[in-house]
Amino acid sequence: AAEIMLTDPPHAAPGTPLGALLPLLASGGCDAVPVLDGGRILGIVTQTDLIAALARENLRHGPPAR
Repeated sequence: AAEIMLTDPPHAAPGTPLGALLPLLASGGCDAVPVLDGGRILGIVTQTDLIAALARENLRHGPPAR
């Protein structure tokens, strides 16, 4: 696994807004972002997780104003 793993992947903190995760996942370098708190892994956010969360938020609040 060591030969294919990312040694310094982009990561987020528990309070990171959803919108801030978009560029991390859209860069194409990874399909998931670990959520760290003081170096401890709390979980991961995948592209699928982010799309679902943004869709739920959009349904709740409506599409952004143009």
